[in-house]
Amino acid sequence: MDDNRVRELLAVIAAVVSYRHMHELALRQGESGLGAALVPLAVALSEIDGNRLCVSLHGEPGHLSRD
Repeated sequence: MDDNRVRELLAVIAAVVSYRHMHELALRQGESGLGAALVPLAVALSEIDGNRLCVSLHGEPGHLSRD
């Protein structure tokens, strides 16, 4: 298996574990089934939007300072 395939596999595993964790937390906090299912997706989309904003302002993801 080449390095890219390993990275992709690890990314999928991390995404599944992260989704399940956030879904469980939302259920424990009283969210309904559908609401709990959507919380992890909303968080992921917020992260994507944040990275897009950083790229548009500074040309690199995760860089917020204006130096």
